[in-house]
Amino acid sequence: MTIQAQGSGGFAWMPRTRWGWRTVALAAIFLLFLALDQLAIALGRSDYSPGIVIPYGLAGFVALLYGIGAIVWNKERSILVFVSLGLVVTTLIVGTGRF
Repeated sequence: MTIQAQGSGGFAWMPRTRWGWRTVALAAIFLLFLALDQLAIALGRSDYSPGIVIPYGLAGFVALLYGIGAIVWNKERSILVFVSLGLVVTTLIVGTGRF
């Protein structure tokens, strides 16, 4: 499999559509809130912090929806969007404990 240049219609490294960029941004926000939650747990603040858990759960879910929409409707074919979706899906599956 070869990776073609961005304007050639194949896979690109960076997103080409707004939906793709929003997917990447929401996935980054999701991972940031996840890190903040783990930091709060490590510092002994609490086992469950709804002020952090709810926003990162929503960010992950919305990133998943945006990513699927970008791939299906906008024909987004960037590696960064696929990696972002993979991180979100893997973290949500491992986080809920359902394998």
